[in-house]
Amino acid sequence: MPNLQAVCEYIDCHLSQELRLEELSRLAYQSPFHFHRLFSAQMGLGLSAYIRQARLKRATWQLAFRPQMSITCIALDNGYQSLEGFSRAFRLVSGLSPSAFRQNPDWHWWQHYPQKETIMTSTSDFQVQLVQRTTTPVALLVHQGAPHLLGQSIQRFIAWRKANQLPPAKSATFNLLYDDPSETPPEDYRFGLACEYRGPASDEIDVTELPAGTYARLSVKGGDQQLEEAIRYLYGHWLPEQACQAGNYPLFLQRLSFYPDVPASQAQTDIYLLLKPN
Repeated sequence: MPNLQAVCEYIDCHLSQELRLEELSRLAYQSPFHFHRLFSAQMGLGLSAYIRQARLKRATWQLAFRPQMSITCIALDNGYQSLEGFSRAFRLVSGLSPSAFRQNPDWHWWQHYPQKETIMTSTSDFQVQLVQRTTTPVALLVHQGAPHLLGQSIQRFIAWRKANQLPPAKSATFNLLYDDPSETPPEDYRFGLACEYRGPASDEIDVTELPAGTYARLSVKGGDQQLEEAIRYLYGHWLPEQACQAGNYPLFLQRLSFYPDVPASQAQTDIYLLLKPN
């Protein structure tokens, strides 16, 4: 079997560099003559399209959430030879220039852009631990509205953290998963953005606590697809086999390292599910 997991991780870690067919096919233990067809057949997307989308996705996130990076730096960091080439590619798929998107991020076009597939994670890779957590004070901003508008709320929360000198290295980052986007009307969808915080509330954020208690913790390496698989495993396989029930608090994530600061395949997240006391 071709080792496409290694290929995809290599691509994600080397987006700024030239990605040569010979090197990628070697990672998959395949001949260059056959690798293109094998990749397309198993991923549902051609190799060149996969690479373009990986570069475009990271560039899009950097435009929206990394204001300290210049657009030229973003272009070069994602393998484009020039700002002009990046601008043409970005406008072709989004209808916007990179600077226009940065000033007013509109993610609606991204929802309709064909997405690259990811390698499925084996359920044998999931290891659930029972852990005790103490109360964690947090600042919380709850996004409510269509999921494709979440980026605007993330921008607001990042700006608030920056103004209050609360970078991720200093203040742990959390996401509260109130609703399942596939089952919730867009106008009712809620998603919590939180960070560890001991201070007063403001007009922009609430001050609350992540409750103490016994939690099921599942550590995940990878992007959103791996998180979705892990959550399905937690609810569909692990929890039904336990002599306990989920507590009355939403599932939450602790982001230990996250995209686009690290490649999506290298992102580290802990999933926490509060359990009812016995």
